[in-house]
Amino acid sequence: MAITVVSVAKSYSNRGNHVHRQGTKKRWYPYYIDDDGKFRTRRINALEALYYRGKKTHRYKFVCSECGGLSLAFVSC
Repeated sequence: MAITVVSVAKSYSNRGNHVHRQGTKKRWYPYYIDDDGKFRTRRINALEALYYRGKKTHRYKFVCSECGGLSLAFVSC
């Protein structure tokens, strides 16, 4: 399973709700693109967060000066 990690951040576990509930804790989440090209996230612990931060990549869009074609590249930090 090869994934492309875009970001690693802390977020509330009930982030889909529009009202912050008292007593909820922040959890670590990696934001990544899986093999099927879908953008996904899942909950991880603090040690895994350090690992995924090391695997984080940047997305760059390049335009060819000759043909004008657009390409997307993932570059490791």
